[in-house]
Amino acid sequence: MDALRWPYSLHSEHGAFTNYRERCDNSLCSKYGLMTEYESGLIADLIMTLDRLPHASVETSEFRHKLLARPPIGGSRQFDAVIHAKVAGRPVTLVVEIKKSAYPRDVREAVWQLHNQMRGLPANAYPDVVPLIAAQVLSPGARALLQEAGVGYYDGDGNLFVPAQGAYLYVEKPPSKSAARQIEAVFTGKRARVVHAVWRQDEAWFKVQDIAKRANVSPATASETLQELENREWVRSEGAGPAKLRQLADRTALLDAWRDHQKGAAPANPARYYVSSPDPNWTSYRLDDACTALGAEYEVTGQVAGQAYAPFLTQISKLHCRISPSRQEEVLDELKARPVQEGWNLGVLETTEAEGLLFRQRDKDMRWLADPLQTYLDLLREGGRSNELATHLREERLDI
Repeated sequence: MDALRWPYSLHSEHGAFTNYRERCDNSLCSKYGLMTEYESGLIADLIMTLDRLPHASVETSEFRHKLLARPPIGGSRQFDAVIHAKVAGRPVTLVVEIKKSAYPRDVREAVWQLHNQMRGLPANAYPDVVPLIAAQVLSPGARALLQEAGVGYYDGDGNLFVPAQGAYLYVEKPPSKSAARQIEAVFTGKRARVVHAVWRQDEAWFKVQDIAKRANVSPATASETLQELENREWVRSEGAGPAKLRQLADRTALLDAWRDHQKGAAPANPARYYVSSPDPNWTSYRLDDACTALGAEYEVTGQVAGQAYAPFLTQISKLHCRISPSRQEEVLDELKARPVQEGWNLGVLETTEAEGLLFRQRDKDMRWLADPLQTYLDLLREGGRSNELATHLREERLDI
């Protein structure tokens, strides 16, 4: 048994989409070694999406199907799935490559494989053959690359692109929470520290061990995160094994993605205090004195740090900072800080001892500031004019 064929009568005309997916998800596909449940489910969703579009319909679909090539090439070409459809009354054959997830590097290889497999397919038998990548997760960079290559795609969020002759299907949907989590996982927790450490390397080449030490994470966490960055082509590599070297390759794309993640995150919610002080800068010097006296680590961030790196605002009313948790209460007592809900002028952002204040740096006044990248990321979550300062800071200090 080479393939399972589901006639069109099982689809939209009889409203049996659910039955179709059930048939795909049952044991038949595994029994005959045709498709896994994941693969059959993805193809089922693709077919349902096509059938629901105006002027489009699916006639047959075939799993692990072979198409015969014309002489003198001869032989056959096997595809993960072949879908025979009509778009605006024109026959279209989709030859599908299935992937769990796909990033630019994966896509380049898959496009080459699909085009190679399509060589020699007879035009009279398949008048309009469109190669298509189907994946549960397709990164934005991968989708852009496929569009440029004229290759179709479908992903688990329902994004669809079919560049057929005389017809053009394009559906764009917002990312689901699960897809967003998978794509943006590198910007949270320990992985975010790894990405930050990579950023601080600038154009220098580095090893996994260098980043693990700088980010205070295990070599395994550093390695996994660096592989994710490579998948997105934000990092390049040379060599293999323990001697493998990497380098930051696309600062702009990485920073754009991190910016989008920060803007989609919940607003910053610091612990709020009032201290008697004429202005936030004066408070920052008092904070430095208190932390120095108590042996506590701290960093100033937000608008005060942003202004120190790239002056832009004419007035600041609040100081945002992080203080080492083990001495935080003592520092606040030294500042005579009172917890309040309104009228606050000191915001203390949460941090942990494990995270530490790994990337802080001294300014000309010897205060400890969050580095420009962390300051930028913090400003993006503050809202108001902090977003304007973040844009200015990026132009002046990060886009160089």
